[in-house]
Amino acid sequence: MQVAMALIALSAWMSAAEEEPARPVKEIQGDVHINDHVEWRDADYRIHGSVWLHDGGELLIENARVDLMCTYTREFRYQWDGGTLVTRGATLGGSESSGAVYQTVFEIQHGTWEAEDTTVQYSSGITLGWTGFPVKFHAIRLHSGPHPDSVIMSSGASDVVLRDSDFNVSLYVSAKRGGKGELELPSDGEPISRVFDPSNVPGVRYRLELINTTVPLWWVFFGGIADNGPPTEVVLGNCPRLIPSLMAENLRGTLHLPSPWPPKPGDVASLTFGNLTLRTTGKTVNTWCWGIYLSGDKTDAVLDGATTICELMISGGRLVMQGDPGTYNAQNACTTVEVGHVKRPMDIDKNKPDKRTKGKPVELIIKNASLGRFAKNDPIIGQITAHRGGRVKIEHARCANLKLITKENGKISLPDCVKRGTFTLVKDGGPIVVKDR
Repeated sequence: MQVAMALIALSAWMSAAEEEPARPVKEIQGDVHINDHVEWRDADYRIHGSVWLHDGGELLIENARVDLMCTYTREFRYQWDGGTLVTRGATLGGSESSGAVYQTVFEIQHGTWEAEDTTVQYSSGITLGWTGFPVKFHAIRLHSGPHPDSVIMSSGASDVVLRDSDFNVSLYVSAKRGGKGELELPSDGEPISRVFDPSNVPGVRYRLELINTTVPLWWVFFGGIADNGPPTEVVLGNCPRLIPSLMAENLRGTLHLPSPWPPKPGDVASLTFGNLTLRTTGKTVNTWCWGIYLSGDKTDAVLDGATTICELMISGGRLVMQGDPGTYNAQNACTTVEVGHVKRPMDIDKNKPDKRTKGKPVELIIKNASLGRFAKNDPIIGQITAHRGGRVKIEHARCANLKLITKENGKISLPDCVKRGTFTLVKDGGPIVVKDR
C-alpha cells in the first residue's frame, strides 16, 4: 500500500511538473502608443484602451496573450498608423466577461502585420486599406479563436498572404465601373490555394493569396452600388457558406432582401440592388443573412418585408427597415448597428479638423422587427449606436439583450418595444428613451 501511494504521489508530482507555469498578468490602463521598438513576451497583457502603431514603431508580441478590455464592441482597437506588428505564438483580441463577448477591431490602415502561429478571437474584423495607404498582412498559421470574424479586404492596394491557416475571409467587389465577375468560394473544410486580384475580381487593387488555407465562412462586400451606376453582374458559383454585404451611396426606393436567398441552395435565382445584380446558376449557394452599408445625404430607401440583417451601418440620409404589419419578421441580429457620422480614430489621435458632414440628421427607422440575438446564453450582445447626427427610432419591435449607445448629439428612441432581454444604456451623447410593454 505504501509503495502504491508513493507511486501515485510521484505520478502527481511529475504531472504537475510537466504543466507550464501560469504566465504573469500585466494590466495597462489607457491607450498604448508604439513609436519605436517594443517587445511584449511571456505574459498575459490586459489593455484598458487601444493599441496605436505609429510610423516608425514596431511591436513584437511573442508567447503572449493580449486582451483589449472592451466593455462594448469596438470600444478599443488595434490601429495601424504607419507602424508594424509582429506576432509569434500569440493570441490577440477583445474581452469576455460573465459569459458576454466584447469584440475589438484590427484596423490595418497604414502599415504591416507579420504573424506566425497567431490566434485571433473576440474580433469584429481585420480590416485592410480602407484609407488608401498601402498595407501588408502576411500570416503563417493564422488561427480562428472564438468569434474571430474575418480578414476584410477593401478596394485599396493591400498585400495579403495567408499560408497554412484557417480563417474566415471577406472579399471586396466593386460595381463602380460595371462589368461581370464570377465567384467560386468553397467552404467544405478542404484547404485551398488561389489568388484574388484585379484579374478576377472587378474594380479592386488588392492581392489576396491563400496557400493551403481553409476558409470556413466567406463574406463578400459589394461596393460602388448606385441607382444610376453602370450595370454590374456577379455570378455566384459554388458558395455554400456566404454572407453578402451591400455598400451603396445615395440609394433610393424600395428594396427587398429575402433570406435565405436563394430559397433553396440549388435554385437558379437573381436579385438586383441598385446597379448590382447577383445571379446563381444551380450550383450550391447558401446565404442566410445580409450586411447593409449606406452612405450619401441623398439616401432615402425602404427595406421592406421579411429579411435577416447581421450588420447595418448608415452614414447619410434615411433608411426605413420594416417587416410585414403585425409581425416581427424583419430580423436584425444587431451584431453592429451604426447610425450617423463617425469620427475616425486616426483623426482623434492627430487632432485633425472635424470634416464630418453637417446638416440634416441621419435617420434609421425600424418597424415590425426582431432585434438582437435570441438564442439562450448567446455571448454576443446586440449593439445599436447613434453617432453625431444619428437618429434611431424603433417601433413595434421584439428585443433581446441590447446595448444602446449614443455619441455626441446622437439620439435613440424605442417608443414601442417588447423586451425579451436586458437593455444596457451608454449615454455618451444624446438621450436614450425606452418605452417597453
